[in-house]
Amino acid sequence: MVASLVILGAMAPLPALAQEGPEWDLQRCIWRCLSGRSASDPAYTACVEQQCVEADAPQAPRVGPVLVQTQAFGAQWSFAAHPLLGPSLSLQLPDGIIGFACPNPGMPNMEMRLSNGVFSDPSVTVLVETDHGTVASSLDAKAGQPWSAREGSACTALVGGLDWATQVTLVPGRIHAITQTDRGTEITIVQAGFGYSVLSAAQGLGIPGARALSVRGLATGFSALMAACPAARADLADFCGL
Repeated sequence: MVASLVILGAMAPLPALAQEGPEWDLQRCIWRCLSGRSASDPAYTACVEQQCVEADAPQAPRVGPVLVQTQAFGAQWSFAAHPLLGPSLSLQLPDGIIGFACPNPGMPNMEMRLSNGVFSDPSVTVLVETDHGTVASSLDAKAGQPWSAREGSACTALVGGLDWATQVTLVPGRIHAITQTDRGTEITIVQAGFGYSVLSAAQGLGIPGARALSVRGLATGFSALMAACPAARADLADFCGL
């Protein structure tokens, strides 16, 4: 529905949301359609329909009440030299591991890494909820490798929200759109042809296959990660140029 595509507002509450990836291509197209028009202009709606929305784009139902998980997956995050991921801030899960690392400490780029045993869908989205809002990033599985990674700025890799995280949710599926609504920033995740729109990492638990991850040790581990990655630390201080 075109009505669900609205303009992304100020980014200040969400410094870790980098403007990279297919979801941002969609948002930039919407911005181009809005240029010189108001959101109520029929020409704006027509532009979005013709240029920005795929004909077979899935509808995005609201996610219902969240099923509260009584136990988060993983024991505690820690920064250490992991045999699979290398020096990283990581959390061991029953079916694999998730971690964050800087491949080159002298460069600002970071990687979000996930062992391929964790994927139950071709893509996985990580939602990180903080007191400043919810940020998200998707990671595509790479066949034939023990783990997959998304490399980019520290903000793209979600590192900027980890030290403030109150909840981390792992969701099978990929980000389709990020929009601003009167209820807040809405993240639409596509899984098996169905879209699910959520406003928070907690709400993401209502998506099939989603699970809450432990946040124990994140703040301490984040400090150690930043000490090992000085260029990324400087990049985050500038909010990655956002």
